[in-house]
Amino acid sequence: MDYPVTPAIRFLREKKIEFEPHVFEYVEKGGTKHSAEVLNARE
Repeated sequence: MDYPVTPAIRFLREKKIEFEPHVFEYVEKGGTKHSAEVLNARE
């Protein structure tokens, strides 16, 4: 999976912290509602 390598990703890798990347389309004014929907999580 290709995903942007941000400073946060670099930090997690450096500290050997496991994570699972989630890439989804940016929606203007989508906020936490959009993020929660695509991650199947509660807002």
